[in-house]
Amino acid sequence: MLGQLRGDGGPAADATTELVAAMASRHGENLSDTASLAADVRDAARQGTRLID
Repeated sequence: MLGQLRGDGGPAADATTELVAAMASRHGENLSDTASLAADVRDAARQGTRLID
């Protein structure tokens, strides 16, 4: 699912951002780090960047 995110940063990017934030918070990550990671994922999705090979 996260292999390649494409699109305009719409619902798929938003859902992915929420998923990353939820996964990180469940694993006890610092909230500022979680927010930064979620923002990176959102930005990558908006640009159609390949995140995982």
